[in-house]
Formats: sequence, structure tokens, C-alpha cells
Amino acid sequence: MKTFKKSMAIILSILMLLSVMTVAGISASAADEDNTTETSVTEATEASSVTEATEASSETEATEASSETEPTEPPTQMEPRSAYYVVGSVELFGTSWGDTPHDPANSMELKDDGIYYLTLENVAAGNYSFKVIDTIKGSITWHPDGMGNDGKVTVTEDGSSVTFAYKPGELAGVAAVNETPTYPAPTTAPTEPETEPVTTQPVVVEGKATVTVSSNVDKTTAKNTYDLSRDKTFTVKYDLKTAVKLLNGQGTLTYDRKSLELVSFTMPNIANAVINTELANKVAFNFTDCQNLYDFTTAKTFIEATFEFKSAATTAINLTMEELNGNNASGDIAYVTDGAVVSAFSMVAKTSTPTPAPTSATKLNYTKVTKKAGQSFTLAVKNQPKGTKLSFSSSKKSVAVVSSNGKVSALTKGSATISVKIKSGSKTVKTLTCKVTVSNNPKIEPAKTLNVKKGKTGTIKITGKAKAVKNVYKVKNKKIAKVTSNTSAEKVKVKGLKTGSTTLTLKVNNKAFKVKVKVK
Repeated sequence: MKTFKKSMAIILSILMLLSVMTVAGISASAADEDNTTETSVTEATEASSVTEATEASSETEATEASSETEPTEPPTQMEPRSAYYVVGSVELFGTSWGDTPHDPANSMELKDDGIYYLTLENVAAGNYSFKVIDTIKGSITWHPDGMGNDGKVTVTEDGSSVTFAYKPGELAGVAAVNETPTYPAPTTAPTEPETEPVTTQPVVVEGKATVTVSSNVDKTTAKNTYDLSRDKTFTVKYDLKTAVKLLNGQGTLTYDRKSLELVSFTMPNIANAVINTELANKVAFNFTDCQNLYDFTTAKTFIEATFEFKSAATTAINLTMEELNGNNASGDIAYVTDGAVVSAFSMVAKTSTPTPAPTSATKLNYTKVTKKAGQSFTLAVKNQPKGTKLSFSSSKKSVAVVSSNGKVSALTKGSATISVKIKSGSKTVKTLTCKVTVSNNPKIEPAKTLNVKKGKTGTIKITGKAKAVKNVYKVKNKKIAKVTSNTSAEKVKVKGLKTGSTTLTLKVNNKAFKVKVKVK
């Protein structure tokens, strides 16, 4: 029995041992499966990340390739500096449209809004006339046919800035004082593809041309024959003498554009004439001024036109006055058709004297200068054409003056334009300009009161006096004091004569100062 029990105990121990070993094997197998699963997941994740990175890289490369191949819009091409100019009142622009209108200082500049602007600073109070012209097309006003009135601008305060604006295609330009004119936003037109410039050989005109010149004023004609191997251009000049002072007029000069090219058309003795050279085969002009009548009671040049031959042909030029009138002795208006206006009329057609053309290097040694009152500098023209002379003028003589040899003297605060005309005979070949800004006014010390002992002399010091301008002295009571300095002095000597007080008015560079002189 004991042996049986002992055997059963051994058997149970063996069974228990086997059971434990089985469970342990199952656990190890499960652990191995778990490790295998984790490894597979990790590898799959890494593979997915590599795939996504590859795809992202492919997309990036595709995007970059796409951005490289996509066409870009060409940058907007800005037009060069405009050929438009603002002209009008001489005191504002330096030259009027009847003088030399294409002044570089008055040229307009194209801005991003598609509008042409010109701004003038330090403008004095006053009423001014203006209009826009094109250096290529000739005289242009606000009306399509070029025969309208000029624009007006009023400045109420000294030192104002005036901005002129012009939008091609509009029937009117605008001027604004101390502000920028506004226009509707410009519409952008499609740009045309650039084309290669076409080079053409110059046309050589040979042979002879006969030109008949006539006018309905005197009912006569003049005929001239030109040798085109020698005569390339000719000038037609109409002289007029009137029995009364002219009031207004209107007419046309007709010619054939197939045989003649208009080089210039001027009415030199009518400053405000409105001229249109853009009409087919004729030039239209008019002038109206009831307040400032033009005096042709002595013979003067009425119209002067220069033409260039385009072909050897027989052609004609005819002046037709549609209206020409003035006030007769009784105050009534007399017309050219009444025979009461024109007392003499003559025509001359002659070969033009060749004008020496200025080189592109012809320029001033200064174009913009800032000086203090009393300072000076000299303008000179570089590469001046041979056979020409220079003429100097200032747009504002209260600010700066210029001598006949080009010496510019700064006087008082403000700005002025110095114009230099290069002339061949009476014809202006080219006009150059220099803008002068004067930064201050002349000063005196003492500025208010000068104390002088009887029999002694006191001194007033002047700062910023221009040597080109004389001082002006005026003592209210000459029994009390007198000025002993000469008019060129930069120090003013005042001698006390009698006890009392008086007022000394002193003008330096045309600027007036008042000083109280006390004599003790």
C-alpha cells in the first residue's frame, strides 16, 4: 500500500511538471508571434513613410518644374519722356506759345496713371494762361481742330505750387493749385508685338519747282522757280500794313502736301495767335484780343512760313483771310472786305538760308542751380554751333537776373528759369534752360532802428546784396539824416544832422526795408 501511494505521488509530480512545461512553451510561442507582428508593423510603417516622402518629392519636383515652365507676363513698358509741353503766360513759363514753345523746362512727364504732369513750384499770385502743345504735331489746344481758347489758372497766394495735367485723347486738360489733379483710372490697352524698324533710304529731290504765292487780301500773285539741287527749302513772308489797329482775324494758308512739307509757321507779331498745322493741306489760325490791339499801322511781318520741297512740281500757296478787322476812326468795326483795314500788303518768297544745326552735345554748363541772395554764377553753352549768337532772359527778374554775357545774379527768395536762345540771324535754332532757386532774401542789420549821434555816422550792414543791382535810398526828412554811401555799397552810412527821428527806406535787390533813424 505504501508502495502504491508512493508511486501515485511520483506520477502526479510528473504530470504537473509536464503541464508547467506545456504552458511555458505556449507563452514563449505567443511572445515570438508578438515580436514578429511588431517588427512587421514597424517595417510597413517605415515603407509607407518612404513612399509618402517619394511621392512628396515627386510632387515638389513637378511643382518646381511646372513653375519653371509656366510663361510669365512681360513687364509693362513705360513710354519715354513726353513730347508734350505746357506753355502760356511768359511770367510763368519763360516763353509763350508765340515765342519758342518747346522749352525743355516746360516738358511734361508720363506717370504710372497714364497722365502727363508738370509741376511748377513757388508760383507768384496772379492770373495765368496755358495750353498743351506737341513738339511733333505742332500747336494743340483743348479742341480737336486746334482753334479753341487757351486754359486759365488763378493763383491767389505767393509761393504756391501749380500742377498741370494732360491726358491724351481727352478734350480738356486741368490745372490744380497746391494739389494734384485727378482723372478716372486709365484703361490698359493690349500691347502690340514689337516690330523691327523699317529703314528707308532718304529721298533725293532733283529738278526744278515752280511755286505761285497768292492772297485774297491784295488779289496779286508772285511766281518763283527753284533749282532743287541747290534750293531745299524756301520761305513765304506776308507783310501787312493797316489803316487802323487790328481787333481780330481768322484765316488759312493752303498748300499741297504732296509737293511741299511745312517746316515752320509763325505769326511773330501776334503773340497769342492760335495755330493749327494738323489740317489737311492747310494751316488754320485765328487771334482775338479786344483789350490789347495789335499795331500794324507800320508794316510788320504778319505771317512767315517755311517749306521744304518733296518733289519737283508746279505748286501753289494761297493765303485766305476769312476775317480781318479793327476799329476805324469813328469807332465802328471795319472789315477787310470793306477795304478800310488793309492799306498795304506784300508777299515775298525766297530761298531760306541754311541754318547751322546744333549738335546733340550742345548744352548748358548748368541746368539746375541753388544760390543764396547776392551770389552769382555764369551760364555758358558747350559746343555752340558756329555762326550763332546767344540771347539770355529770366522768367522772373525779381528772383534772378541775367546779363548779356550770361552772368546770373540771385536776388530774392523764389525760383526763376533762365532761357538761353541760340540764334542764327533772327531765327532761334535751339533754346536751353537753367532753373535757378534762390534760398533766402537779403538782410540788413539793424533791421528796425538805427541810433546815430548828431554829427556822427551810423552803419547799416547788408547781407546778400547782388553787385548787379544798385541800392536805392530814400530819407523821409533829409534835415534830420542823410545817406552818405554810394548805391553800390554793401554798408550803408547814415549821418545824423539834427536831433529827431525819420524813416529810411532802403531797397536791396529790389526788396524794400524800412529803418527808423533816431538822431540824438
